[in-house]
Amino acid sequence: MKLKLVGNYTYGKTKNFRVFENDKGVKYLEKTTSINNYEILKTISDISIENENLLSIIAFNKKDEETLNYYIEFLEGKTLEQIIFKKELISFDDAKKIILQICLALKALHDQEVLHRDIKPANIMLLDDNIIKVIDFDISRKYDVEKERDTTLLGTPGYAAPEQYGFTQTDSRSDIYSFGITIEEFLNTCGEDYKYNFMNIIEKAKALDINDRFNNIDEIIIILQKDNPGYFSNQLNQINDAKAKGLTEEQIKYIANINFNAKQIGVLKHTFLENVDLEVIKIMLHKEFSSKQMWQIKRGFLDGLSLRQIKEYAKPFYNQDEMAIYRYGLINNKTIKSIYNDMHVFNQLINEEVMSKERIQIIKFGLLSGIDFKRIIELNKEVKDDEELKLSLEKVDKND
Repeated sequence: MKLKLVGNYTYGKTKNFRVFENDKGVKYLEKTTSINNYEILKTISDISIENENLLSIIAFNKKDEETLNYYIEFLEGKTLEQIIFKKELISFDDAKKIILQICLALKALHDQEVLHRDIKPANIMLLDDNIIKVIDFDISRKYDVEKERDTTLLGTPGYAAPEQYGFTQTDSRSDIYSFGITIEEFLNTCGEDYKYNFMNIIEKAKALDINDRFNNIDEIIIILQKDNPGYFSNQLNQINDAKAKGLTEEQIKYIANINFNAKQIGVLKHTFLENVDLEVIKIMLHKEFSSKQMWQIKRGFLDGLSLRQIKEYAKPFYNQDEMAIYRYGLINNKTIKSIYNDMHVFNQLINEEVMSKERIQIIKFGLLSGIDFKRIIELNKEVKDDEELKLSLEKVDKND
């Protein structure tokens, strides 16, 4: 490709570039680096051909035995750093698309075992057509499975992962750490409360221990590509209500999880407001629990059960009815054998007979009231009217 010099371009106070143009009028900037960086830059150049979210490197020119000139596309746009500084508002959908595009750029690099190592707002450009470009590969390198740690300590303070300071070798999870810091800073300014919709991604991405982060960028992409119409707005309504009721930033971080639906967040919100022990809340945060199961766990604490007792019945494989039976059994000092028998008989009863939800709830009321199950089964067969059955069970309860 033939390029001709057409001028100079100054970025910031210190960065000066020569501007070149091809025969079609497309402009490129000339950058200079060590000749040792040729292989990694050539790899990135090849990757960028297939990915629109990576800055294109289109040509190389060996200046001397130690120096390499290379040419990058001249971009018209603004960096996320500039957007953050100016506190520009961006729609939620556009913010989500920007985050996803950053992930797709990192995926393209990581799939070829290339590490960027300097992800930060200043190195992400937003173009006029809402396409983002990850730029600046000055300290990028290939992952080396045999290295114990990086030999050169590079990266931007505040964005670089702890391992980039020599604790261990950097890998793709190091870029994920910088990504987490970057999008949190971006979301803090581009729209009110946007970050809460991504809190589970942010917190896991920027975990200090590399083993606590996402294993790879694909795991984040899967979350971002979920199609949940109305989900974010419902979630945000609960979060805003939690803030209005005085929950702390740390408490909101616990409930602002993309894996929770609005009902689950509502239960957690009230759990904090009722001053439930944090260890109990951590049990509730298991992603497989429904809102009704979470309520049963909270109820156990409010009923005075110990953490050990709550852990006995707080299992994802127990449904909310089974958890309720177990909880009441512990409250009434029943033996574990007796509790298991009650759960078995209840399940057998509702599985063998076709009953309305109202009927099932009435039978469960009788069981949770401490009435002998044999008596409940007898009354269920004798009394056909739901309201009459409820009254009969209340009389048995009072007589006991």
